[in-house]
Amino acid sequence: MPNNNIRAFRPAMRDAVLKSLAAGSTYRDACAVAGIPWVNWCYWYRLVRDGKCNDPDVTDMIIKARATYAQATNEIGRAHV
Repeated sequence: MPNNNIRAFRPAMRDAVLKSLAAGSTYRDACAVAGIPWVNWCYWYRLVRDGKCNDPDVTDMIIKARATYAQATNEIGRAHV
Protein backbone atom coordinates (compact mmCIF):
# COMPACT_ATOMS: atom_id res chain seq x y z
CA MET A 1 0.00 0.00 0.00
CA PRO A 2 1.36 3.41 -0.88
CA ASN A 3 2.25 5.94 1.77
CA ASN A 4 1.93 9.72 1.87
CA ASN A 5 4.94 10.13 -0.44
CA ILE A 6 2.94 8.93 -3.48
CA ARG A 7 2.84 11.51 -6.22
CA ALA A 8 0.58 11.80 -9.23
CA PHE A 9 1.95 10.72 -12.59
CA ARG A 10 3.18 13.47 -14.91
CA PRO A 11 4.29 12.88 -18.53
CA ALA A 12 7.69 14.43 -17.77
CA MET A 13 8.29 11.57 -15.34
CA ARG A 14 8.01 9.01 -18.14
CA ASP A 15 10.42 10.92 -20.35
CA ALA A 16 12.99 11.31 -17.57
CA VAL A 17 12.75 7.65 -16.51
CA LEU A 18 13.12 6.34 -20.05
CA LYS A 19 16.04 8.65 -20.87
CA SER A 20 17.84 7.69 -17.68
CA LEU A 21 17.25 3.95 -18.17
CA ALA A 22 18.43 4.17 -21.79
CA ALA A 23 21.68 5.68 -20.48
CA GLY A 24 22.20 2.65 -18.23
CA SER A 25 20.72 3.78 -14.92
CA THR A 26 19.05 1.42 -12.48
CA TYR A 27 15.32 1.76 -11.89
CA ARG A 28 15.97 3.40 -8.51
CA ASP A 29 18.37 5.96 -9.99
CA ALA A 30 16.03 6.68 -12.90
CA CYS A 31 13.20 7.30 -10.45
CA ALA A 32 15.36 9.70 -8.45
CA VAL A 33 16.17 11.66 -11.61
CA ALA A 34 12.47 11.78 -12.51
CA GLY A 35 11.36 12.83 -9.03
CA ILE A 36 9.43 9.62 -8.42
CA PRO A 37 9.68 8.32 -4.86
CA TRP A 38 10.91 4.73 -4.87
CA VAL A 39 7.86 3.58 -2.92
CA ASN A 40 5.70 5.14 -5.64
CA TRP A 41 7.54 3.27 -8.40
CA CYS A 42 7.31 -0.03 -6.54
CA TYR A 43 3.58 0.43 -6.00
CA TRP A 44 2.96 1.30 -9.66
CA TYR A 45 5.18 -1.57 -10.79
CA ARG A 46 3.19 -4.09 -8.71
CA LEU A 47 -0.12 -2.73 -9.99
CA VAL A 48 1.00 -3.10 -13.61
CA ARG A 49 2.58 -6.52 -12.99
CA ASP A 50 -0.62 -7.76 -11.38
CA GLY A 51 -2.88 -6.27 -14.08
CA LYS A 52 -4.55 -3.93 -11.58
CA CYS A 53 -3.37 -0.53 -12.79
CA ASN A 54 -6.23 1.71 -13.93
CA ASP A 55 -4.00 4.48 -15.24
CA PRO A 56 -2.98 3.90 -18.87
CA ASP A 57 -0.16 6.46 -18.59
CA VAL A 58 1.41 4.63 -15.65
CA THR A 59 0.97 1.28 -17.40
CA ASP A 60 2.61 2.66 -20.54
CA MET A 61 5.53 4.07 -18.54
CA ILE A 62 6.17 0.80 -16.69
CA ILE A 63 5.98 -1.31 -19.87
CA LYS A 64 8.29 1.07 -21.76
CA ALA A 65 10.65 1.24 -18.78
CA ARG A 66 10.96 -2.56 -18.71
CA ALA A 67 11.75 -2.64 -22.43
CA THR A 68 14.19 0.27 -22.21
CA TYR A 69 16.00 -1.24 -19.22
CA ALA A 70 16.24 -4.63 -20.93
CA GLN A 71 17.66 -3.08 -24.08
CA ALA A 72 20.14 -0.91 -22.18
CA THR A 73 21.41 -3.77 -20.04
CA ASN A 74 21.74 -6.04 -23.06
CA GLU A 75 23.79 -3.37 -24.83
CA ILE A 76 26.02 -2.97 -21.77
CA GLY A 77 26.56 -6.75 -21.71
CA ARG A 78 27.47 -6.83 -25.39
CA ALA A 79 29.93 -3.98 -24.95
CA HIS A 80 31.92 -6.04 -22.44
CA VAL A 81 32.19 -9.17 -24.56
